[in-house]
Amino acid sequence: MTDTPTKTLARVPYSFFEYRAEYQEPFFELQKLYSQVAASIYQAYKEWNIRLENITFKQNPPNLAEVSLSVTFPGGRYVFNAGLAGASFNVSNPYWEEADAILKAVDTGISAVRGSMGVSVKLQRAVLGIHLQAKTGPIAGRVGELVRVDHNLLSGKSSKGFGISVYKEDLAWVIDTSAQYPGGLFVKIDRLFEPKVSLSEIASLLNNDEKKLLELISIEVE
Repeated sequence: MTDTPTKTLARVPYSFFEYRAEYQEPFFELQKLYSQVAASIYQAYKEWNIRLENITFKQNPPNLAEVSLSVTFPGGRYVFNAGLAGASFNVSNPYWEEADAILKAVDTGISAVRGSMGVSVKLQRAVLGIHLQAKTGPIAGRVGELVRVDHNLLSGKSSKGFGISVYKEDLAWVIDTSAQYPGGLFVKIDRLFEPKVSLSEIASLLNNDEKKLLELISIEVE
């Protein structure tokens, strides 16, 4: 019987969440995006205190894929984007206690786009990225306990960190050293979903993924 690794207490200096809905077919009525779609999104987000100055358009996009309308919420943490091939919602430093508010904001924006553009969703994607720093000492080497390859066979100085990843058709798990925070780790969960999957189901799966990944590397977030 092996001993259960002692959990390391860590903090999250930075994290992000991104949701994206890909349309069945691209939307090519640019003037409608700049007028009718913008008006619909403005009305939909009124309860979030969105004003005209919160809505911008990408200046001089080099191609159709870059054409977009963006809504930046007060405080700057929430950003909704609508393009010709899909719409997205980005959150800086999200926390699970605000999950209901985030899901409502996502649904509001996507519904406004679908109603005004007349598009349907082909695919949903959700990404959760988390940087981790230990309360005491570095944790970048923690992943080395899960690596089966003898890294000492490699020439050079001692290893500073390790990374592992799993890729499936509808899921990617990545644990790597953090490029932003020396001695820290970066965890990313990337999932694909069919249109029929609800936003609450998506959030629940991401939450379970996060718990499993942190359990795998024996880290507890304060």
